[in-house]
Amino acid sequence: MVVQSQHETANYTSKVFKTNNNAFGYKRVNGSAYQLGAGRLSPEGDNYARYSSLSDSAKEVASWIGRRKKDFVSVKTADQYVHTLKLQGYFGDKETNYLAGVKKYLASFTVPQVVTVGLVPVAIALYLIYQYFSK
Repeated sequence: MVVQSQHETANYTSKVFKTNNNAFGYKRVNGSAYQLGAGRLSPEGDNYARYSSLSDSAKEVASWIGRRKKDFVSVKTADQYVHTLKLQGYFGDKETNYLAGVKKYLASFTVPQVVTVGLVPVAIALYLIYQYFSK
């Protein structure tokens, strides 16, 4: 999930990340418990979600995955994870492009990199995923 976030935010440098606290490229969904409202306009013509904190962004994606628990429970590799995201409609890009982006960050992933991003949002995301899968 961390490298997915890196991919979605161009390693935490995108305007959507910086202005909307949106760490996963998540789009605006009416009725979301975590979103503040519409954020920046996306290239597809809809709006990205805007959050009050990175924690809310991580909770949103963990909740999305949790609602699809049966589809993610057997995922063991980045390839399987990206394939499942695609099947569930998480992203519109070609699967090969998305996978290449995720693998780029996965290849360079280190513990100091997590510290740079901030352990709190990462820990919250991982804990929430654990909660959904341990039920």
